[in-house]
Amino acid sequence: MSGESNDNENVRTWAYGLLAGLLFLELFLFVWCRSQCTQRGYEVTAAQIQTENLLGKQEELKVKLEHLKNPDRISKIAKERFGLAHPGPNQLMRP
Repeated sequence: MSGESNDNENVRTWAYGLLAGLLFLELFLFVWCRSQCTQRGYEVTAAQIQTENLLGKQEELKVKLEHLKNPDRISKIAKERFGLAHPGPNQLMRP
């Protein structure tokens, strides 16, 4: 009879050990999932900030491009740097 109760105690001990192990594993997984979620949140925030910065830079470059494409500016540079001028009426080439 004592052998039977000893076996029951061993089974109960294993069951408690297994239950404690499962609870520890669940706690570990929960903490790991929360830390991963937090980390992904930080990464998303960093990506959003980078996107805003890049969009701002894109707007700056668009304004700069429009400035550089200004026909008056191009004519001024052509005249000052290269000595070019608009052709006169008798300077037009005809086919």
